[in-house]
Amino acid sequence: MAIIKKGIIEAGFSSVVEGEMEDTVTLDEYLIENKESAYMLRVETDSMNDAGILRGDLIIVERGATPKSGDIIVALIDGHYHIQHFHKNNRDELQVEAVVKSVVRKYK
Repeated sequence: MAIIKKGIIEAGFSSVVEGEMEDTVTLDEYLIENKESAYMLRVETDSMNDAGILRGDLIIVERGATPKSGDIIVALIDGHYHIQHFHKNNRDELQVEAVVKSVVRKYK
């Protein structure tokens, strides 16, 4: 995994970054809490656009995490995997497979 310099930057102009570098961090350390149960999936639908997850994004999910109401999850519903918001009183018969922890988007 790539090692990146961790620092603070403001959006816009006139920001000096070089003197503000705090530390180095790997993308694994930054994006993945539990490496043993994490994996990545590519999003192939537009159904989560309102949550900022777009078609083509990669999501990092954690298997075995307990979802809280409002979390985004990967669920097995009627034999098909779906990404959706979790609500404690969902009426659908679903099996939570994983909780979304991070989104990775590559700009071209």
